[in-house]
Amino acid sequence: MGVNGPKPLPALGNILMLYLKPFPIVELELLDKYGKIYGAFNGNLPVLTLSDPTFIKLILIKDFHNFTNRRKFNTKHEILDSNVLYSRDEKWKRMRSISSPVFSNIKLKKVYPLLMECVNDFLVVLRDYTQKGEEIDLKELSGNLSMDVIARCAFATKINAYRDRNNPFITSAKNIFHPTVFKIGASFLAPESLLKFLNITSIFDEKSNEFFFNISRELMNKRRINKEKHNDFLQLLVDTADEGEEADKNHKQSALKEDMTQNANLPKELSNEIINKNRKRLSLTDNEIISQSWLFLLAGYETASTAIAFCFYELALNPDIQDKVYDEIQAAIDPNAQMDYDILSTLPYLDAVISESLRRYPPFCRVEREVKSDYQLADTGITLKAGDLVHISIYAVHHNEEYFPNAQKFIPERFLAENRHTI
Repeated sequence: MGVNGPKPLPALGNILMLYLKPFPIVELELLDKYGKIYGAFNGNLPVLTLSDPTFIKLILIKDFHNFTNRRKFNTKHEILDSNVLYSRDEKWKRMRSISSPVFSNIKLKKVYPLLMECVNDFLVVLRDYTQKGEEIDLKELSGNLSMDVIARCAFATKINAYRDRNNPFITSAKNIFHPTVFKIGASFLAPESLLKFLNITSIFDEKSNEFFFNISRELMNKRRINKEKHNDFLQLLVDTADEGEEADKNHKQSALKEDMTQNANLPKELSNEIINKNRKRLSLTDNEIISQSWLFLLAGYETASTAIAFCFYELALNPDIQDKVYDEIQAAIDPNAQMDYDILSTLPYLDAVISESLRRYPPFCRVEREVKSDYQLADTGITLKAGDLVHISIYAVHHNEEYFPNAQKFIPERFLAENRHTI
């Protein structure tokens, strides 16, 4: 690539430095030493790391068509390869376009009552701690809340995450979040043939994977047989699949009519074969629904629990900010009623507090993308080859004094409407 960066070790590249110090510290040290553009190696794979917003916009917006893929795992899994995290190219585009509407405001509003049930359970536990004057492990408590929300909203399962630590749902989930170093390394470095021989289909514990696959599979079958409807994410995915099936039928009929018009002498069987082979499926398969449900767990547990814990931590350190949030919420709601979903959009200071907490403590330090075809990075003289990796250093951007003055201080006001233009 022809850019500065830390000196790599043979075969290992620069991986070791990530284990010698906490990742956030490494990010800031590299930013300080090499600037907002530098090169490194993951094993033998070249990696360009960026923390310059101008170039980040090129990668993630303007030229995103060349960076839709994440790093490819050498593992092959019948179900996991079907979600938006693992799928690639056209399959990723299709999954993304079908799944995105699930997170629209209208559909999130349907799930909101379930979320509030989980929050109320959380508040009962929190009040118990405060009444006893006991110390609170925020990370554990927020993790229980996240687990409760995912179980209820994604898997239609009610668990007692605060009391029943041996619940199979909880133990299986925790097993998923602790993949072995061997599996992680093998999935990147070992050839597919060796992984198949070793029966390594993913970096995650397969027994735990199957536990969650079976929950989704059984719920889907039960709801279809009994014609049941529920307001949870699984139901939203099933509804999306059903809507897509109808769209598939209409699309096929339309395509067949057009094709038969253009090729009047073409046998119907051959025309059907051509259409089925070339058209893009508009609905989700059962395996894709199961895989997306599993992804709710993977993407939602650790990220949400960490974000909640750090936000609580900052509010505890800054009682004046805590009071402002409290006053804003109290002024917006009826004290004898639940907080309505629509009220959330009328709480700018709460939004600013959450934004500032996510700035200081992003759930992920980096975003990774793989280069599809050779790419010239603007006028830098840097050429990325197909297969190279690009890392967007979220943490470095968030803690750069150039973009966020007093970056190590918790200042929610920087995200208020009147100040956002300065970011």
